[in-house]
Amino acid sequence: MTGEERSLAVQIALRILMAIISLGVLSGIITIAVVLWRTESLVVLPGEEGLSRWERKARQSNRFSAFFLETRFRRLRLAMFGIVALCVASFALLILIDACRSEPH
Repeated sequence: MTGEERSLAVQIALRILMAIISLGVLSGIITIAVVLWRTESLVVLPGEEGLSRWERKARQSNRFSAFFLETRFRRLRLAMFGIVALCVASFALLILIDACRSEPH
């Protein structure tokens, strides 16, 4: 492989990794929104209007903690942690490739 072919391959790899990171961040935001929607942790449920602000916040926090404990959220947990792992791995590869490319030979 010549220097130009290697440079082109590295540029393509860097762009693919940047796209993976961008899609991962977008997927993470969407997954967080779905988790908040399904756990109803941002809404005040009927019957909670008469409670103090801190009591309502405590109940909302308890509803969100169900995300980490209940089996009905297993797929969402796997998706969330998979997205985070993919973004971290892509970012690490991006830095590694960029560092190797910028070293003088």
